[in-house]
Amino acid sequence: MKIKIHPLFIIVAALTVWKFGLAAFLAATLAALLHERAHAFAARQRGYVLEDVTLFPYGAVLYNRCNLDRVSNVIIALAGPLCNFALALAVVAFWWLVPDSFSVTRPFVNANCAIGFFNLLPVWPLDGGRV
Repeated sequence: MKIKIHPLFIIVAALTVWKFGLAAFLAATLAALLHERAHAFAARQRGYVLEDVTLFPYGAVLYNRCNLDRVSNVIIALAGPLCNFALALAVVAFWWLVPDSFSVTRPFVNANCAIGFFNLLPVWPLDGGRV
């Protein structure tokens, strides 16, 4: 997957690290990239190729140069939030096994929940607006 970085992302990244810490920034960036990777994986399963991801100050965007059919559009749109919720659930389940990991992994759970729910808002171009 080809990842591009918008110049303003660097400024927002520095502000995020300053205000919330490095762990929160890395967790949010990883959650956003995995979200977009889930879209790309679902697209590939449906016969489409989506590979270019750009990190913007407001999040990550996976570019689509294809005309998607209706069913594929819904499946691909839901893949990202479902990935975020699955990752959050997996880490919460991990807390039962290793309770001491809570403080280290909590930013990742928070980022996945936030990105997953935010993307389900029924506003275009978010995933919820495409569904």
